[in-house]
Amino acid sequence: MNRMNYNPKISVIIPVFNTEKYLEASLRSIMNQTYKNLEIICVNDGSTDNSLELLRKLQQEDERIIVIDKENAGQGMSRKKGMEKATGEWISFIDSDDTLELDAYERITAVISEDTDMVHFGIQMIYENGDLKVKTDNEYYNIKYDGLIEVPRTKLHKLDGSASNKLFKKSIIDKYNIRFKKILYEDFQFSMQYISIIDKIYYLPDKLYNYLRRGGSTMTST
Repeated sequence: MNRMNYNPKISVIIPVFNTEKYLEASLRSIMNQTYKNLEIICVNDGSTDNSLELLRKLQQEDERIIVIDKENAGQGMSRKKGMEKATGEWISFIDSDDTLELDAYERITAVISEDTDMVHFGIQMIYENGDLKVKTDNEYYNIKYDGLIEVPRTKLHKLDGSASNKLFKKSIIDKYNIRFKKILYEDFQFSMQYISIIDKIYYLPDKLYNYLRRGGSTMTST
């Protein structure tokens, strides 16, 4: 693989539920990526605010955006629905109240080699309300390694279970039928099932994902 010419399509899957306050900033952080070979799949999970209307509006600006509208069934089921539509070589999951650094996918694809089964990159915590600050966040999301290494089978407990700060290979997901389930912390189940199968992960300590911790979000509520 010549990484200089490596330009794989990335399917970005974004579940959306009542996040109109944050949605445009989140989606524009994907639309405006310096890396352009993206498929942006937005799954509206029965929102009761103006999220769907906003998605339709942004879809008119960018032909890469695909909007799926479905009844409310939870984030895991929205991601699963998006995966059914995905045609990219790699899959990325973004929450609709979070954002990416604008050169995130360019920096992520630059480190991929033939041996890379997953890219695990850093998270920058952003607190909407200072009272929500969780002391263990930075420790939990801290990247423990650097570069391409074999999966540390005996140290899986040192890896965070988020799906949003990782790039997954679609061929592996399809081969082993790895899917999200309708459970709390579906991220952890999906990520650990995937990691338990693969051989090598590229660890990129750069904080490319901006995670907004806010009142009312799934992680804050649980």
